[in-house]
Amino acid sequence: MKKKLIVLIIIAAVLAAFSPASQNFREPYRKSTPKSAPTKNVLPPPLIKSTAIPDFTETPETLEPVQIPEATEIPKVPEILESTETPETMEILPAQLGQKINCGNKFQFTFYYQPLMSKSNSGQVAKGKFLVARVLITNLTDRTLEGLPARSFRLHGIIDGVDQEYKLHIANSFITSDRWDVGLITDTIQAGGMLDTFLVFDVPGKADNWYLKFEPIAKSSEGPFCRVAIQVPKINYVD
Repeated sequence: MKKKLIVLIIIAAVLAAFSPASQNFREPYRKSTPKSAPTKNVLPPPLIKSTAIPDFTETPETLEPVQIPEATEIPKVPEILESTETPETMEILPAQLGQKINCGNKFQFTFYYQPLMSKSNSGQVAKGKFLVARVLITNLTDRTLEGLPARSFRLHGIIDGVDQEYKLHIANSFITSDRWDVGLITDTIQAGGMLDTFLVFDVPGKADNWYLKFEPIAKSSEGPFCRVAIQVPKINYVD
């Protein structure tokens, strides 16, 4: 009898454990999952449409290949050709000491003293030799000239058949003119007036022939009044 009672008690306990009331009794002790806090006015994320990534391994049909133009040759700058025309030759007029040489009825030129050639002159030593000439220049124009530029005077020497030109040695010309108390090529020359001055050139030495190109100009930017080539009278070779 006791055994049956024990069995019944066990069965009753088992039934009570699996009853709905028992389930409600145990529910508060289950581990609950926390709920997320509600959001207010949250916009949904924008819808991003996926686009296909173009395949660049193939040339699109709409694009035509660009043709690179072929390099063209750079045009060559034409070379400056030297003039083949022979410059106008000037007749060399013979001259004696004291003789007036006319230059286009604009000027008169005169070798006043015998020219001389020396290694030194007026305290200066030449690279080669100094050719020194005292001259008279008369202004026959109606203009008052503020001197004559140095390029109005160019000495030419024929050496071994070659015509060589020599510029005026300005420094020694001025020193020599000042030493002898005569005018300078920079002095004012009145219309109808005359300039007495020394012209000095630094030259290699003796030559087969010497002549002076006289091309008087008022300014370096202007052309000459006239042109004349004058034979240099006999030279006194000092040393």
